[in-house]
Amino acid sequence: MAIIPDGQKINTIDESVPTGEKRSSQNNSLSEYYSIADLKDTILGYKVYSGLFTQAGTDAPVVTVLENTIGDIVWSRDTLGNYRGTLIGAFTAGKSTFNGMTSFAGNSTKMETFNDLSGNITYMYGDIFDTGFVTFSTRDDSPGGGAPVEYSTAIGTSTYFIEIRVYN
Repeated sequence: MAIIPDGQKINTIDESVPTGEKRSSQNNSLSEYYSIADLKDTILGYKVYSGLFTQAGTDAPVVTVLENTIGDIVWSRDTLGNYRGTLIGAFTAGKSTFNGMTSFAGNSTKMETFNDLSGNITYMYGDIFDTGFVTFSTRDDSPGGGAPVEYSTAIGTSTYFIEIRVYN
């Protein structure tokens, strides 16, 4: 299977133009050029940001990006166990998901439950609050929704796969 490089463009011609003719002014005036990114958006129906998330101590998270058609998300550490990805205008209300999470603004959705390095139960949550940022948090299993714990305390140096989708 051939792989078309991202920098290439595809030329289309309106269906009313006979394609057996040589290039003419009519062909040129009714032609459109589309990038490979345009084709991906059309075929897939969504843009995606996926990567391997890691964080240490009080540092900002580091995401090794695997695929990105959304844009450059800037990651920061807000507070203990709470991390933010910011890209203003990138996340369409009602059409954005975080690792399979439904897009109910402001409602945390548990993404995974696991035993941390100390054997304690830890939860990971993903949120999409508005069109400008997403959050990712780690919490223990204490009553009342769990207390925040640093990602690096729970996971150590391991990476965690995240995926954000924004549907057309």
